[in-house]
Amino acid sequence: MHVALAIAALIPLTAAVPAVVFAAPSSAPSASVRGDEFPAPVDTITLKKRGKVIEGRIVRIDDDVIVIRQKSKHKEYEREDVESYVWAEEQHAKLYPRLRDAVDASSEDLQAMAEEFEAAGLLGEAELTHWMVLDQDPSNVISHEALGHRKKGKTWRAQIDKKWVRWDDLRERTADWGTAWELHTTHYDLRTNLPLTAALRCALDAETIFRHFYDHYGKELGLAVPTMRQELHVHGDDASYPGGGAVISMFLSSQQRVTFNAHEGYWAGDLIQRMVQQYFFASSFEMGKRSALPSFVSMGIYRNFAAMLNLVDRDSGALSFDPSRSHEADRKFHREDDDMMDLSRVLTLDTSIIFTERGERALAQSGTLVDYVMRGQDRKYAEAFAEFVQGALEGKGSPTHFKKILGIRDERDFVAAWGRYVGRE
Repeated sequence: MHVALAIAALIPLTAAVPAVVFAAPSSAPSASVRGDEFPAPVDTITLKKRGKVIEGRIVRIDDDVIVIRQKSKHKEYEREDVESYVWAEEQHAKLYPRLRDAVDASSEDLQAMAEEFEAAGLLGEAELTHWMVLDQDPSNVISHEALGHRKKGKTWRAQIDKKWVRWDDLRERTADWGTAWELHTTHYDLRTNLPLTAALRCALDAETIFRHFYDHYGKELGLAVPTMRQELHVHGDDASYPGGGAVISMFLSSQQRVTFNAHEGYWAGDLIQRMVQQYFFASSFEMGKRSALPSFVSMGIYRNFAAMLNLVDRDSGALSFDPSRSHEADRKFHREDDDMMDLSRVLTLDTSIIFTERGERALAQSGTLVDYVMRGQDRKYAEAFAEFVQGALEGKGSPTHFKKILGIRDERDFVAAWGRYVGRE
């Protein structure tokens, strides 16, 4: 575990969730994609009765109902009453992997992708794609014009804080946090003063991580997909970072913001723990609930999700998703630990424990417990655990509730089976 990450300042997931309020965009000047407001996608539900069309943002679809947000309220429609629906999330899930994997794509292919994203209403990815073109080919006319840049003589100019800046000066200007890049995707507003290539990688990683989390855990745990874009601030210099020298990442629930100090280098693995907190909080916030999600859940999901993404350590390689991967270091720790915490202790962990010498033990046991109840015993507990998580996001996250929903009558038998799952004698 990264030591600095372990001592990061956290906002507890049990913090009160206020009424839904959408955060205002940062007022600081920046090199934004265009500098204007970024419209959200519009989803539609067409009802069988008289073909009535409902517009809004769909937040959850399951076998029985479709839940859609209209302004500040949610409405549920029975699937049997719905003729058809159009959900931007499904379009995103279909199109985004092509952009994620377009490392060696030509300018022509990227611009064709941009047209598809724009047609699907995914404007953030459309414009991010044009920035990827310009990162390869700074003279590309089509992408400059698509981004609203102007050409004076032989020099292209982009707008920062209502001022037109020469392309050759853009790198220096965006290195200052006051005029940093602002890049937008369907789910993220990224602010960073990293160089453009790294900024684009960061935006792509954030969107990739979001996509994998909700495609996997969102479906598995019945989480609402947030309609509010998440904030991500990545500082390429130590001086502008607000968290202090020993804290490399933070999650600020009041602004749905993950902040990361990347002055020693950007690596997506440093963001995973904070992003998992962000996603759980956002899912609870979306439904207007007061979350009581226990820390072992967010810590355990973080450990397993990091393994699935191939982001356990800096030598793991490129970000890639494989849901069959396990966090082998956590399993080994659990197998060999002579001072295991009992189940009740794990269920009542606070994130502050990661500041202590027992932090690695807490993370490992949280990771193996979550892995066990989601995948162990032929998924015996998976459905019940999903029910527990949904209840916890609405305020019911006690150890008693956990044991009741999972049907744990004999704690010793449960702990023994959990130990056998990780190979403990």
